[in-house]
Amino acid sequence: MYNNNNNGANGASYSPRGQRLEGIKEHMHIDAAAALNPLDLTVTAIKPLLNYDTKVQEGYKVETTVTADRATHSPKASGEIVSNLYRPLTLKIKSMTRPNVNIGDKVVAVNPVIRLWGPYMTYVSITCDDVVVATTTGKDKA
Repeated sequence: MYNNNNNGANGASYSPRGQRLEGIKEHMHIDAAAALNPLDLTVTAIKPLLNYDTKVQEGYKVETTVTADRATHSPKASGEIVSNLYRPLTLKIKSMTRPNVNIGDKVVAVNPVIRLWGPYMTYVSITCDDVVVATTTGKDKA
């Protein structure tokens, strides 16, 4: 029987819902380029990227919407088919040089890094070196 007051070594508590490893997120790796490759991202806004605490500009954020999703996702247990079509994604650029893109451009993130967060690790934070206009073939390998 589960006892909420049963602490293990170093005061660690046990949960009937699963095991926890502290710091495990540091070792997670997502192939961001492969994850973003099947998506067409269309620019909807370009704004300053502000530090949350100081409100000082740290770069730019390019707000996009997924306008095509060519990824094949497995159906959920309920049978629901999922897609990221029309989902908003923000690309954060830690550079003071404004990206050379305009609203309505289809773009590609250069050297993207995806960090997962949230209770089920389904939220993403995407940072990249730059954002460039995609080629007419759909993807630019800049």
